[in-house]
Amino acid sequence: MVHSRPRQIFLPGLAATLALSLSSLMPERATAQNAGQADALPELVVTATRVPTSPEQVGSSITVITADELEEKQTTFVADALRRVPGLSVSRTGGVGNLTQVRIRGSEGNHTLVLIDGVEVNDLGFNSVFDFGNLLTDSIERIEILRGPQSTLWGGDAVGGVINIITKKGKGRPSVTAFVEGGSFQTGRGAATLSGSGGPWTYSLTGSHLQTHGISHANENNANRETDGYENDSLLASIGVQALDNLMIDVFTRYRNSTVETDPQTFNTVTFLSNPPADGNTRSDGRERQGAVKATADFLDGRLETIVSLQYADTDTASRNLTFGSPTFITNAARTKLEAQGNIHFNPANTLVLGTETEEEEIRSTTQTKTDVEIQAAYAQYLLSPLDNLDLSAGIRRDDHQSFGKEDTYRLTASYLFERSATRFKSSYGTGFKAPQLGELFGFFGNPALQPETNEAWDAGIVQDLWGGRIRGELTYFDNQIENLIIFTGGVLRNAGESDINGIETSLAVAATPELDITATYTWTNSRNKATGLELVRWPRHVTSIDTVWRFAPGWKTTLAATYTGEQDDLDFSRPAATRQVTLKAFTKVDTTLAYRISERYEVYGRIENLLDEDYEENVDYGVAGLSGYLGIRARF
Repeated sequence: MVHSRPRQIFLPGLAATLALSLSSLMPERATAQNAGQADALPELVVTATRVPTSPEQVGSSITVITADELEEKQTTFVADALRRVPGLSVSRTGGVGNLTQVRIRGSEGNHTLVLIDGVEVNDLGFNSVFDFGNLLTDSIERIEILRGPQSTLWGGDAVGGVINIITKKGKGRPSVTAFVEGGSFQTGRGAATLSGSGGPWTYSLTGSHLQTHGISHANENNANRETDGYENDSLLASIGVQALDNLMIDVFTRYRNSTVETDPQTFNTVTFLSNPPADGNTRSDGRERQGAVKATADFLDGRLETIVSLQYADTDTASRNLTFGSPTFITNAARTKLEAQGNIHFNPANTLVLGTETEEEEIRSTTQTKTDVEIQAAYAQYLLSPLDNLDLSAGIRRDDHQSFGKEDTYRLTASYLFERSATRFKSSYGTGFKAPQLGELFGFFGNPALQPETNEAWDAGIVQDLWGGRIRGELTYFDNQIENLIIFTGGVLRNAGESDINGIETSLAVAATPELDITATYTWTNSRNKATGLELVRWPRHVTSIDTVWRFAPGWKTTLAATYTGEQDDLDFSRPAATRQVTLKAFTKVDTTLAYRISERYEVYGRIENLLDEDYEENVDYGVAGLSGYLGIRARF
């Protein structure tokens, strides 16, 4: 039969949460690892098409991380959950709180669009890179990771892919969940959430705090012994009201205030050489503020939905030398965006999505010479199911950039399911366009002559279910060609010509028993700058992970996660340009957790990170935490 698409469409982010509101009633064992079992409810994703859609109808490559998985693995930072997703590379510059970038399929960190409840949170003050170093997992319902160029639906920051973070919404009677934990490096962390619903209202409020004395961000192997502390206070709130039978209004806000002690790396603007990072008396203060108001209305018995949203996001960063006290560098960056989207369901097999966006970007810093730019865009997408089990999509977008004019991008996808063998074939093809950010053009290392980056990419894969859906295997080949890649060389940002990237993503999920889940992934990436012949930096050729979740007795569960990261290149700016690109050694990181549910309300838990005490670097001359342990208690009222 033809797959019918959901009729009641809400805002991106809210849509998935409402559609999945029953998922919290599932037993703990019903996670993504055994989604094929009979007791698992069907899930929907919103990022791939901007309307709730079954993953089985999506031709793009998408991975979903659920709240249950984050809790089972006791994951503190979102970046650590992303390390085990096929096709992703994660690099942290030193200990927690420092710059953490996520790259998708050979692209750069600022090619990954990050959304939190539909709000774009990429930092314009840092060339549109989102720093995952400050993003905790508190109050997250699910994370959708969409790989491949998504500019057609999501704009220029999505030339590599999209990471959509959807937070928990209130439902049912008022409830409170809270946890507190502590451990190595004098680390303490806690959070509490109040949520519920009543009448037409839903509400959720989460506050969290994390602090640690940390490690030396500059590698201790280079005689750095001073620890660098980190502190993070975050607040997240959402309110929804069913104002009319066909009108839903949602308000979302998020605030983060953090401080991290840093180890500076001095840079000589004459020789373009630097000293390795070393112990220093410096600190970086950062604040994020995001908010959105969204109105969703449906007409004609759900055949027409309209979504209008106004969103705002800004980031303040101040770096300072504590010896002198005053900031040495200040940046404020803000984005205001107005969006309108309409979804027309002609019938269950035909849906048209139309949208427009108006965006204003603004940067003010100690080195910025031009401070604002405006971007307008319009897009259209058609979703079609012409035959049983065949799902197609086609989309086109036009961006009108104040500085770079008009540019068109497009995207095609296909998915076909052979029901007899439970085999699904999927494929996608798309183009991307990313104009240089204001900081890249007019910042300290900026270059006004930069040209937009563009890319063309395709992928093709197969998904196979076995053993009644208790085993799922997936294999995908991808190819990504990036033109005019912007890199830092010779003391300035420049276009680097063409980059050639291809690779293979594989995953295998096994629900071996109702008590035991096993998941394994492997990614092979071949990435190269055609002009220089060198591999792209911070892209390991091989990444493998294996995760197990074992509920070995009533109330007890344990997990074991091992990730192997192969050799990868990085840039050592203490070397001359000709020998600057160096190779970092491969490493394996192992983490394990144990939890016991004392009662319906209380659970105690603990974890050991870097169980093998592996000594490695993700960035040249920056250290990582060794063997460490943490204990905590979680309560629900």
